[in-house]
Amino acid sequence: MRAIRGWLGVSRVRPSSKRLYATQASRIPQLLAILRQNPELSEQDAKNELRWMNQAVDHEPSLLDERSRDATIMDMVTRRSRCEPLQYILGLFALIVHARIRV
Repeated sequence: MRAIRGWLGVSRVRPSSKRLYATQASRIPQLLAILRQNPELSEQDAKNELRWMNQAVDHEPSLLDERSRDATIMDMVTRRSRCEPLQYILGLFALIVHARIRV
């Protein structure tokens, strides 16, 4: 678990989310392969961007259950693989999350 947490760049893990990280860790190679379809990304770029996507989703853990979290990460990865700027993807996610909080 320690290596997984370090790779994802998570400084602390809530007990309820440990299983979630294990689930996500098994999908890391698949997610990286999808990200690498973007010709703009090197292998290291793809790892960094996947880490940033995870951090953005983990910032709002109370809003996403495991299935929603996985679907959100997959959506972000797919959009980025089609060369959509990462700033747009992360910015739109933050906008949607904050709109849910206010409603």
